Amino acid sequence: MLPYLLAIAGGYLIGSSTKKFEEGGEIKYKIFEGYDHYKGEPMYQVVGVENEYEGEYHRDRKDAEKELAEIEGKFELGGVMANGGEVARTILQQLGGAGRLNAMTGAYNFIDRGNGLSFKIKNQRANYIKITLNSKDLYDVEVGRIRGNTYKVVKTANDLYFDQLKPFLEEATGMYFSLGF
Repeated sequence: MLPYLLAIAGGYLIGSSTKKFEEGGEIKYKIFEGYDHYKGEPMYQVVGVENEYEGEYHRDRKDAEKELAEIEGKFELGGVMANGGEVARTILQQLGGAGRLNAMTGAYNFIDRGNGLSFKIKNQRANYIKITLNSKDLYDVEVGRIRGNTYKVVKTANDLYFDQLKPFLEEATGMYFSLGF
């Protein structure tokens, strides 16, 4: 899957990095170089080969390499944290795991937020979910919609217990997060 601009411009691989799934598979993030025909300059973008991660376009290769280094430090398991991430791993486990979430909602780009987890889903109503562990040891949840450069909060909830996460997210997104057994 090449980004649209780079696919048209005949982008080519200039570097890559690999992170491991816990189950043993691999996800690769690569820097693609393309050419902006309008400005006559090269363009660089970090993309995920086996997931749908697409980074920002960069005019400087060093900026793309910096983004790739950040990904190496944060992402594993299709996007999930590598450095600690106990809270994020717990949240992900309580939601059924990355594989099940991906199968049910198309979830991807799992990001460790230190005291929480955020990820994207494939949904028209809401496509971004951020779950944060608060000082009461309960969860604050924000469901939003990212479209272009705009972000709109669709629904929020504070002080949810772990067993209230799935029902809240299902109501907010209109999608099922499990098969119900």
